[in-house]
Parts: sequence; structure tokens; C-alpha cells
Amino acid sequence: MTFRTGTLSYVLLAAAMTAIAADHDAKIERGLLARLADEADVQAPFFVVFGERPDLKPAYRIADRGARGRFVVQALQAVANRSQNGVRGYLQGRKVAFTPYWVENKIYVPQGTLELARALAQRSEVAAIIPEVIYTLAPPQVSGGAAIQGIEWNIS
Repeated sequence: MTFRTGTLSYVLLAAAMTAIAADHDAKIERGLLARLADEADVQAPFFVVFGERPDLKPAYRIADRGARGRFVVQALQAVANRSQNGVRGYLQGRKVAFTPYWVENKIYVPQGTLELARALAQRSEVAAIIPEVIYTLAPPQVSGGAAIQGIEWNIS
């Protein structure tokens, strides 16, 4: 069996590119990846999660609650601004709507595509891309015979 060097190089390059794409796809939650890959023009909301977290240990040594709160807020905002900066610029340059969240260091993309998710997954500052999850609560059950049956404790 004979192979030309160009053909062998092409096969090796294709295999390497597939391995790299699969590695970056690992950052995208499986269900979201399947949903986005289902059809060509599918859009789905997702969160871009960043791995950097602030060191909040010094906050334990701050006695004043207000000062401690300001320290935590400033630390969270500084880390979010630093780690999200490149992705924010990338999204703004492509005119993609997004909402940044500094508390959890995430960016919400309401109309994400597979191409966008894969491009974001290639960035080193991105830890994961996860779908938006909406939880529903059961409506409260009101019983028809609810009435006061006695005086509660600690009420005179």
C-alpha cells in the first residue's frame, strides 16, 4: 500500500483538527450541543461560564459588614470585568446580544448558535457553556375550609 506524503499529511491534519474540535466541544454541555447541532439555523439561549474566581478570604478579616460587602462586590466585579473582557468584545464585534453577570462570572446569550458556542468554547478564559434552565413551580394550593382554629403562640 502506497501513500503520497501530501495525502498522509492531509489525513493527519484532518484527524488533529477533529480532535481539537472535539476537545473544545467538551466545554459545551452535551444536551445544548445536541440541540444546537439538530438543525442548521437553530438558536438557543445559553450561559458562558468563566473559570476565574476572586480570592474572598480577606473578607473574613473585615469586621465592618458594610466594608466587607463593598470588598466582596469590588472583588467580584473586578474579576468579572477582567475575565469577561475578551468575550464581551467578541460578542459586541459580532453584534450579538448578551447580558453580563458579575456575581457568578457568567454571560447570558439569549440567541446563541452552534457556530458561536464553538467559537466561544475555543477561548481559554471560558470554562463551560451551559444551557438556560427554566424551573416551574407548582401553583399554591388553597383549601376552601381554611380558618383560624386558635390563637398562635406568643400572641396575646
